[in-house]
Amino acid sequence: MNEEIRSINDKVTINSVQDLKLDFNGLYFIPLGGTGKFGMNLNLYHYKGKWLIVDVGLTFENLPGANVAMPKIDLIQSIDPEDIVGVLLTHGHEDHIGALPYLYKFLNKPLYSTPFTSALIKRKMDDHGVNAEIEEVPLGEVRHFGPFVVQWVSVTHSIPDNAMLYIKTECGNIVHTGDWKFDANPRVGEVTAMKRLEEIGKEGVLAVVGDSTNAMNAGKVPSEQDVFDALDKVFARKTKGRIVIVCFSSNVARIDTCARLARKYGRKVALVGRALQRIKEVSYELGYLKDLPTFVSEDEVRKIDRDKMLLICTGSQGELNSGMRRLSEGVHPRVSLDKGDSVLISARAIPGKEQDINDMLDHLARRGINAVTADSVDEILHVSGHPSQEDLKELYTILNPKMIIPVHGSVRHILAHAEVARKLGFKSEVLENGNIMYLGPQKMNVLKDKIDVGQLVLDGTVLIPRDGRTILERTWLESGCIFISIVVDRFGNFKIVTTFSGVCEASDIFKNDVREGLRQCLLKMSTQDKHNQKTLVSTVKKCCRDLCFSKRNKDPSILVHSIISAQKNVNKTV
Repeated sequence: MNEEIRSINDKVTINSVQDLKLDFNGLYFIPLGGTGKFGMNLNLYHYKGKWLIVDVGLTFENLPGANVAMPKIDLIQSIDPEDIVGVLLTHGHEDHIGALPYLYKFLNKPLYSTPFTSALIKRKMDDHGVNAEIEEVPLGEVRHFGPFVVQWVSVTHSIPDNAMLYIKTECGNIVHTGDWKFDANPRVGEVTAMKRLEEIGKEGVLAVVGDSTNAMNAGKVPSEQDVFDALDKVFARKTKGRIVIVCFSSNVARIDTCARLARKYGRKVALVGRALQRIKEVSYELGYLKDLPTFVSEDEVRKIDRDKMLLICTGSQGELNSGMRRLSEGVHPRVSLDKGDSVLISARAIPGKEQDINDMLDHLARRGINAVTADSVDEILHVSGHPSQEDLKELYTILNPKMIIPVHGSVRHILAHAEVARKLGFKSEVLENGNIMYLGPQKMNVLKDKIDVGQLVLDGTVLIPRDGRTILERTWLESGCIFISIVVDRFGNFKIVTTFSGVCEASDIFKNDVREGLRQCLLKMSTQDKHNQKTLVSTVKKCCRDLCFSKRNKDPSILVHSIISAQKNVNKTV
């Protein structure tokens, strides 16, 4: 692993603010989520004993019995509530606001966000029966939070009212970018406040905490207008059958584009998926999707000529209960697709969701329905809401910061972002969740101590630790578990005891095959290797895993306990 990335095996000593040794007058940045892995963005800033929280997001995981995960907030819970001066949200995507209904009771502070984001949060909280105080902040407005002065600066993204946070302190100024891109014609929403960014650059920027999502991509991100032009050509040549556009539900610009093209080519429009209905309501409330014909309901779709129908659907990631997934499987209760209809996936695949998307495309193919993804054709069916390398270069040339801190991305994306910064001549610090970054006008460095970070997962209506017993036992039941205990004497003689649980204990033949395979594995090992505990455990684990794949195509949890004994004779019975 690159030396810039602190090992996940480093000793973790901090889980309470009382254990933190912070300079009262020092400015600190601490990511608790979203750095080193996509999703569940949650960040802290500390200055003069006060704390700002920026974004409270979640992610989706394929865990047994649970698929919603969010950061642990033990550190936040240990902070005196009077010292938390603000909970600030950059925009309305789930990886930035999705955890609020579950974590708000631990925060119990007003939430500050732009109008569109506030409306989404309000509906989300109402759906969960959570009473939250939400403060609406217009783009460009400045608010004071203790020793922090914050401005929400307009910047383009794939959702309206997106903002960078310009955080001013006596110690120095920070630009927390959130998600962003440059787009001179976003079709919906405000354009980036380029003049204000230029002013901020002249005022002096200590550090930029920036989006890394597309840092591995060369060039610039195309405009939303390019998608409009490409889809215009699709609508022009597709005269038979329904057209189905699948996109992120929050992409109001894409919904607007599709609806206007449908009107141009004489098609009615229906929104398929609950999330799209919510976005439509918020958009109407705030003046978006104006001057368009009324959307038809899902119940009305079957009454309209197929050649005159456009469906806009949720489910671009193949989510199991989404509108598009149900349509692909032919199980949607009100809408159906037939051979001759065309499906366009107008979204990128989120890392980790590729298999779900492929499953959905396979369902469509079996039914003779043509489907294309944005990366399978030359036409621009989707543009990202995140900056590519040339966009990053443009921003940093404008802001001229002393330090660039990449966040929001996997390790590879963050490293690529840091490399872009360094090639431009800027200093960059690569962090992972839990690192404590000191930001001072004279020096900037990462503290040796690290925050204890982890994940909470939603089990029904209860939050439980991802690494806790409940998820572990479900994993054992789903894929099985094999416990292996090994005792090795001074001459290399050994005894193995194996215990099988879950699906692994279903077959005596399988268990006997594993036991014999392990015995043969240890017989082939030298005495020296058997006396090296690390080598012994890793070899046994690999052997057991290979056996399980060859015998049952399973990947169970394998736990190995070894004892190197000083005894001369160990019973070698397996």
